[in-house]
Amino acid sequence: MKSKLDLNGNEINIFYSLLNGDPLGLFFQNKIDVTQTANIIESLNHKYEVPIKGLFYLYTVYYQVDSGSYTTDAGGKYFLEKIFKYNNGEKVFNSESRRLVFTNYYEQKYNTLKSKIDNYVS
Repeated sequence: MKSKLDLNGNEINIFYSLLNGDPLGLFFQNKIDVTQTANIIESLNHKYEVPIKGLFYLYTVYYQVDSGSYTTDAGGKYFLEKIFKYNNGEKVFNSESRRLVFTNYYEQKYNTLKSKIDNYVS
């Protein structure tokens, strides 16, 4: 894969970590708590030498793309619509945060996690 993509070794490792772990999904499913989720992301931050806020953003985008593909507006079956905020049948995108907006419950969970991530010093 590395020969087909213009990525360095660390970028390939980050790519694999996105594909092989889903801390946000586990967090949203209440399988791990906010501290465990932040600790996972923080440990990956040190492992891959990526600023923690940047890594958190990558995990957010990856989670939203992955989970968003299971919604009816993306051609899937009705399954994870409860996660995303919709307006006129389309997911709402916040250009300031550069991500899709979650429904109130998940947005509150996400913001609690984001606050914890923002308080890490990397």
